[in-house]
Amino acid sequence: MTTSLKPKPVRSHNKSTSQGQRMTKPGTIYSGKTVITKKTMTEQTKPSLPTPYVQSHLSDIQLIDRNALWEDFKNRMKINNREVGYAMEDLKKVITETNRLASPYVNKAVTKVKDFRSNLSS
Repeated sequence: MTTSLKPKPVRSHNKSTSQGQRMTKPGTIYSGKTVITKKTMTEQTKPSLPTPYVQSHLSDIQLIDRNALWEDFKNRMKINNREVGYAMEDLKKVITETNRLASPYVNKAVTKVKDFRSNLSS
């Protein structure tokens, strides 16, 4: 059983409005009762402040809400404390392994220095 594919509809690339649409100002198309507004690249909207931000007494400065800032600080301290704990565990492992590997050589060096000093004094 074979299925036949339907051809894609052909759309015109005519820039003018057609089929009962009227355009009164750039970017706004009225089609019946539906209003479609398209923003151009040059339009800029003023961003609304997200929840954790508050407006300062200066119009161009936005601040983080005190409670949001405190929660962020506490979360960062939890992360920091965990990372420092991991670093301390790694440092202990390095010191233990270095001590285990270097102890024979350090003991041999200490013995040689003691022998050398005892030979000088005799």
